[in-house]
Amino acid sequence: MCTTHTIGITSLPNEILIKIITLVPIDDNVTAIGLSCKALAALVLQSIYFARIHIRIQLNIAETALISQYLQDRAVKDKRWCAFPVPYKLAMYELLLMDSVLRSLGSTQVLPRYYPDPGVGGTWVPLFLNGYNQKYIGTTQIP
Repeated sequence: MCTTHTIGITSLPNEILIKIITLVPIDDNVTAIGLSCKALAALVLQSIYFARIHIRIQLNIAETALISQYLQDRAVKDKRWCAFPVPYKLAMYELLLMDSVLRSLGSTQVLPRYYPDPGVGGTWVPLFLNGYNQKYIGTTQIP
């Protein structure tokens, strides 16, 4: 007699869950994914770190550098925007702010560099240089 074992998505290791979810397009159904089980809720509904990873992977898949273009291509506005979990909104706002800086500097002349920011616990933050004029993002300045 053959017995079968049922294995659900919640029994998968977090690393595999993360890889699976990051391949799902970012749309107004992201909240539904987070509400489907506790393991996914911790990732999708509560983690800005995961939201940043998911968004960056989707930008790479879509072959676009700007979150504004990604959202426009998917007609994300108004009610669809309201459907996103808070961590996703925060991560997208961060990238939208970066979009405006990139556009103001001229994206062909921008060279991103990462330096430790003592104001953010030693984390690495991008600083953008534009020709001879240095434009800074964050609190760290290059000597």
